[in-house]
Amino acid sequence: MMKILFTENQETMRKNIKRMVQREVVPRAEEIDEKDEIPRDIPRIFSKMGLFSVLVPEEYGGLAGGLTELCIAMEEVAKGSVVCTSYILGQAFGALALRFAGNQSQKEKYYPKIITDGNVSFVLTEPQGGSDLGGIQTKAALRGNHYFINGRKSFITNAGYAEHYITLVRTDPGSIGTKGLSFFWVEKNTEGLSFGKNEKKMGYRGVSLTELIFDDAKVPQSQFLGEEGKGMELARKFLAYSRTGIAAKAIGNAQAALENAIRYTKERPQFGKMISEFQAIRFMMAELATKVELSRSLIYRIASMVDKGVMDDVIPLVSMAKWYSTDVGMEVTTQAVQVMGACGYTREFPVERMMRDAKALQILEGPNEIQKIIIAQNILH
Repeated sequence: MMKILFTENQETMRKNIKRMVQREVVPRAEEIDEKDEIPRDIPRIFSKMGLFSVLVPEEYGGLAGGLTELCIAMEEVAKGSVVCTSYILGQAFGALALRFAGNQSQKEKYYPKIITDGNVSFVLTEPQGGSDLGGIQTKAALRGNHYFINGRKSFITNAGYAEHYITLVRTDPGSIGTKGLSFFWVEKNTEGLSFGKNEKKMGYRGVSLTELIFDDAKVPQSQFLGEEGKGMELARKFLAYSRTGIAAKAIGNAQAALENAIRYTKERPQFGKMISEFQAIRFMMAELATKVELSRSLIYRIASMVDKGVMDDVIPLVSMAKWYSTDVGMEVTTQAVQVMGACGYTREFPVERMMRDAKALQILEGPNEIQKIIIAQNILH
């Protein structure tokens, strides 16, 4: 892994997370995948390390970090287990919702919960589509001091386990497309909220992808986030962070797979020498390492821009990073399995799990085809 020019505090943070991951996550990654369940002590460990408070302001007990610190956390944890990063990203959504749209009362109520619990989920996708937010059909109607929400959400990360749901719904019944959308902070114990099917997945095992069912779900007016009808603008801000975070965890997963493959090539003899000495293998490893570093450089360039408030040109770069990094992650993990042969295909080695997890990242937070549409719209407008 090449050096990124982090500050002293950022490098200290990275090293501390790396040590924790090696101690607490790596030894249990296979078990998490097999049981399709993350041990409940892992979120508590993350909380104690401050991983849930990265984006929380200092006055509320947080680290007051930015996208750079979030990406560091996502990348390092993903080297041990991609799915464990879902808790960190969930808390980031909660912190961002409060930063961009929360009022003082909401901040005082929810920032402390973000710091202590791995319990926030981001709720966009519906059964009829996820990438097309303009097609959202879940509706909220104000009656008295409460909004009543009706509709269904699907493939929601951590749903059922999470205590808090940052939920995008349609508040203007006459609106079409991306107009008339608004966010609510919905609590798990909300009357009229229930949970449906938990999907069985090829990879990304350990974290739930579950339906949310809103049947006249009664949400206090005080849970409204930001301005009515401005939900799409908020969603774009959230996705700038989350898609860069997805790219970071894709590269963390790819880095771990690459290191496993390199180690294997140095230990596996064939035809009288280690396979790392064959030119075909050497070229393959060189190409994969270069693509990982290119991805990492773009990710932290974006993070630096966002942290400095330079947002004008960041949207197409975010889509580039999400698309390219997750495709690189898929390529690296697939080639790691290939170069390790039959061993790579077995569960004795972690690269087959890393390959299955890599596939999910090409789909989550907007599939890569959507990212190419966004890039084209920005460069060809």
